[in-house]
Amino acid sequence: MYPLRIKRMYRFYVPALLLALGIAVTLLSQEPKATKAGEEFKKLEKEFEDKIEAADDQKAYDKILAQYANKFLTFAEKNARDESAFDAYIFVLRVTRATKDKDAAGYKAFEIVKRDYLKHPKMINWLTLFPLRGEEGLAALKTISQTHPDRKTQARAILKLQDTHMMAAAQLEAIKDEKIKKQVEEKRGKDFVKQLVAELDKAEAEVKKYDKLLEEKFSDVVRIVGQPAPEAICEDLEGNKTKLSDLKGKVVVLDFWATWCGPCLAMVPENKELVAKHKGKPFALVGISVDLTKEKAASVVKAKEMNWTQWWNGPNGGIVDDWHVERFPTIYVLDHKGVIRYKDVRGEDLAKAVETLVAEAEGKNVTKPKDKK
Repeated sequence: MYPLRIKRMYRFYVPALLLALGIAVTLLSQEPKATKAGEEFKKLEKEFEDKIEAADDQKAYDKILAQYANKFLTFAEKNARDESAFDAYIFVLRVTRATKDKDAAGYKAFEIVKRDYLKHPKMINWLTLFPLRGEEGLAALKTISQTHPDRKTQARAILKLQDTHMMAAAQLEAIKDEKIKKQVEEKRGKDFVKQLVAELDKAEAEVKKYDKLLEEKFSDVVRIVGQPAPEAICEDLEGNKTKLSDLKGKVVVLDFWATWCGPCLAMVPENKELVAKHKGKPFALVGISVDLTKEKAASVVKAKEMNWTQWWNGPNGGIVDDWHVERFPTIYVLDHKGVIRYKDVRGEDLAKAVETLVAEAEGKNVTKPKDKK
């Protein structure tokens, strides 16, 4: 389901399920080269935008998506040798779901992408689409991670595979609770529970495998706990240039967020507590908004009194890509020396991490919690 409330920003929509999980599809619009086919692509794209703009109910909206999936597929097949063909096939994947129907536009586009485009230079921008295609999508991601000529694209494919297994593990984690386990056994049987446990073990093993692979072979192109943080240059909500290095000497929490992200806004109260507790200490909380405009981010910041440092990355800013942000919120915690010490800790874990690192910055003896990836 693609909600009508986001029809005006179709280039940036994500499936409702992913939005609920706080995961974002790559926020990049592609620009085909200035060829005759490229101009035709832009015209077709504009035609689609106008149709979507005029859609007044979900039925009309879904009909337009299906109609233009077929139009863009026909365009891509007609212009197979033009650069715009790739963008057209990607468009089809963005507006369709996984299917076994071999006559469907989404099925045909995916088969061609798997056959001809897994090594495409712009593939890094669209890796998020592959898990939506099920097991075949994950297999394609694995191929990209092993064969793509760009190491950064390989690393991002591995991160996406790892992220998929992490989500699977998180969904299965409840089975470790004995009370829940017993309830499921009573309803579905012990064999079913054994299968869930096996799937959980497999997912956790895959996450560890990818951790090791990233650390051993891709530490130069990914952000890994224990590495020095790279420089980050951004704008604040007033349009002033800011740099991460300006915060050297402080414990820094980087919070990548958006106004449309429910889990992000749910963190506001605990962020307020964090800022209040460490006022006057070597600590900085930095919110990095990926909203379409600074004005949208600023209005929510003001309304919710998010009175800590706020940067605006925008949908096409470089920090999201540099820091491999694919879900929101994404949290990084840096110590006062600028080393990444934690990733994606929230709630009590985040509070304890910050307390420990602030104490280190102040030169106090503390018992260090284990760094979390």
